[in-house]
Amino acid sequence: MDDKKEKAIQATALVRRSYKTKDSPEDVEEETRMLEVHRFVTTPAEVGYGIGLTMNMGNYESARVDVSIKMPCYVEEIDVTYRRVQAWAEKLLSEERDKIKDIKKNPF
Repeated sequence: MDDKKEKAIQATALVRRSYKTKDSPEDVEEETRMLEVHRFVTTPAEVGYGIGLTMNMGNYESARVDVSIKMPCYVEEIDVTYRRVQAWAEKLLSEERDKIKDIKKNPF
């Protein structure tokens, strides 16, 4: 069996979205995603990246999306890990932006 697979454990990430307009109560969606997490032999470094977006929904309403990711890594992997979390956060923000655009087209 692959050495990394032996050290991997399963973990979950919770993604929570909430939407509120002036005419409707808050609508909350939750989604759980499975992640594979690797155990570290030494104390890891931690790389983080955050990005956000505020969108005008019209009629004096707006929606805000923030994505923030922190990921442990070995010190020698900081640059690669930073690019990985940056790409991941930007992809998630893009997905959330598209969902908000759909809500804007088809309100509650």
